[in-house]
Amino acid sequence: MNDLVVNENEENMQCVKQEEFHRWMRINHAGEYGAVQIYKGQLFILGADPTITHMLDQEYQHLRFFNHYLVEKRIRPSYLMPFWHVGGFLMGAITAFAGRNLAHACTSAVETIIDEHYSHQVQLLSQSQNMDEKKLAYTLEQFREEECQHKEIANTESEMNLKAKFPLTTSLIENITKFAIKCARSI
Repeated sequence: MNDLVVNENEENMQCVKQEEFHRWMRINHAGEYGAVQIYKGQLFILGADPTITHMLDQEYQHLRFFNHYLVEKRIRPSYLMPFWHVGGFLMGAITAFAGRNLAHACTSAVETIIDEHYSHQVQLLSQSQNMDEKKLAYTLEQFREEECQHKEIANTESEMNLKAKFPLTTSLIENITKFAIKCARSI
């Protein structure tokens, strides 16, 4: 993480940069795992749905990348993975149980926060002089674009402004997603 923080004390700054990078990857991994569980919960309630299945397949690709990346870079996953497993599935199942539009509102709310999260990382990593970091920025940008497509699909399929139709639900899900990011950051 050579260029993410201005170097004052090289050895100390390297630790800070590496720790922050590990946090990002831990959050990304936990987030993709949670997204897989959300879509699995939605499919459990809604049954076969080609749109949700397509989004789930993309989330599996993202998760496979981070599963490999964490091992390769020796980054520990979040200790809260069992919570992401149960919580993600329940979030998907409960919103789907309330109806297809609420399931789409869940997708839209989560992907809004994930777009912001990935955008920040892409911006910083793309400025790096390190080719591995630039390559990672490119991969994260691809993932971000797919997450944005999921949000657009959800909004298009529901044919409504989900945030306006379900303001409390989308706000709650956005805040749960932000809280999960904070938890995965260190735990």
